[in-house]
Amino acid sequence: MKKILTKIAVALIVLGVIFIGIIAALNYYVLPNYVAVPEVRVPNIVGLQREIAVQKLKEKKLTPVKKGIKYTLEVPKGRILFQNPRANSLVKEGRRVYYWVSGGEPLVEMPKVIGKTIRDARVTLQRLGLEIGEVEKVRSEFPNNTVIDQSVKPGDQIAKGDTVDLQVSIGPRLGMVRVPALIAKTLKQAKRILRKYNLKVGKIIYQKSENLLPNTVIDQMPNEDALINVGDSVDLVVTK
Repeated sequence: MKKILTKIAVALIVLGVIFIGIIAALNYYVLPNYVAVPEVRVPNIVGLQREIAVQKLKEKKLTPVKKGIKYTLEVPKGRILFQNPRANSLVKEGRRVYYWVSGGEPLVEMPKVIGKTIRDARVTLQRLGLEIGEVEKVRSEFPNNTVIDQSVKPGDQIAKGDTVDLQVSIGPRLGMVRVPALIAKTLKQAKRILRKYNLKVGKIIYQKSENLLPNTVIDQMPNEDALINVGDSVDLVVTK
């Protein structure tokens, strides 16, 4: 029993010596080296252009880290909005300094102006602080002065004051006509309507129906409002 106690006592003494040695090493080698790292004062970079701010931090042997962009009217776009640690804080060389950059004007969500008249599109954009840029006029099946495309997609974020280019229809080319609505008309009525639009009756496909009267148009090809050339044919599906 005495031998066991003696061994335990020796082990405790050895552990104590090792612990004291570690503490001594920390005191004489590790801690002095850590404490020896020079301290510097953080420069004030708020309001500076990002490139200049980064250079100032590096000159002080500090590590610049961009945290993000915040949109505001208070600080011009591209300048530093916030920093952490604050200016004049005393820190070790190599310390990270976090900063946020101003994005300038707050962003707005781009509305959909396709299908609107050019006048209505201009009013919609101006209400959001946006302007119409280049307007390209193209032939299309849409009515004259209708917006058919926009350079910024609906839902995208865009800064106030930016411009949006538009494509605007000048209507279909001459010699084209929109297909009239023929469904639910009688075959006789459909023929009369097509003649009025200078169109012809094409194929007539007969189909049985228990609910509709004979010679009732139940489908048409092309569909209503499609653009086709004057003199073209329209196929009909008719009950029998």
